[in-house]
This record gives sequence, C-alpha cells and structure tokens, in this order.
Amino acid sequence: MGNRIRLLVLLLLFQGIPTVVHSQTYVTWQGLEPDKLASMWLIKRFVDQDAEFILIPKGEQVKNGIPFDIPSAKFKRSHALSAYESILQDKNVNDEHLIYIGKIIHDIEINTWETKKIMQTYAVQDDIRAIIDKNREEEQAITQSFVYFDTLYQTRISPDK
Repeated sequence: MGNRIRLLVLLLLFQGIPTVVHSQTYVTWQGLEPDKLASMWLIKRFVDQDAEFILIPKGEQVKNGIPFDIPSAKFKRSHALSAYESILQDKNVNDEHLIYIGKIIHDIEINTWETKKIMQTYAVQDDIRAIIDKNREEEQAITQSFVYFDTLYQTRISPDK
C-alpha cells in the first residue's frame, strides 16, 4: 500500500467514515520496537502472506482490521509473553527457529531489566534499534526489519549456536 493510500485510509478511519478493510489488515499503534517489528514479520511471513499493516496514533481505538500489540488485542504483550510469542502460541507454531527468535524477543521485551538469558539477544536488540533509529519513515524501518528477520531466520539460529 503506497504512502498516499495509507494516509487516505488513516484519514477515513479518524473521520469515522466506513472503510473497507479486509481481514488481512492488521492494526497497531505507531511507535516501532523489536516486539512489534518481529510480530509484523511473523504475521507476514508465516501467518498471513497477504497481510497489510496500518499504524494509528497511540491510544486510538481500532475501528477496522485485526488489532495487535495494543492492550485490547488478542495478540499482545503481557507480563509473561511478548506479542510475538502470543502469536506463536495462538497459531500453534512448532518451528524451532521461530520459537528461538521468540525467546530472543521475550528476552528483549519481557526480561527487560534482568541479565539476558540468550547472548544473541544483545546483538538482535542493538540491530533492531539501529534500524528504527536510522529510518525515521516507519515503512522503511518495517521493510528493513523484515530483511533482518528473514536473514536471522535463514541462519537457522538455535540454542546450540
């Protein structure tokens, strides 16, 4: 979806004008962070290849689409799970490499103040934050994070490495 179309959809949503948003549209609040980006990648690559993402201002109600990584969403962060892990759990994903990436995301998002349990967590956290900081346009950051997670997944990381 181009920037102009995305902006039009967002404007229509905020004005309360009904819009046609297909079930493969996932909606979350603006503000990128590792769990949100990893969740978007997981959805697009392994749950719904036709997924489109819309980011709305923080605090706005989701009027159309499937909410994720916000308090009222089915797929959200809790005290025990990252949003990424909640998607894995709901979709009953058993891919050991996706699960391991989930452990890294858990280590970043849930295990915030404690010593990281997985050494690779530090590198992933730094890399994703660098992508976010380098790309002020959210769409560019999302695209680059997808490339990053594709590469991470393809390296077939595991607890043994």
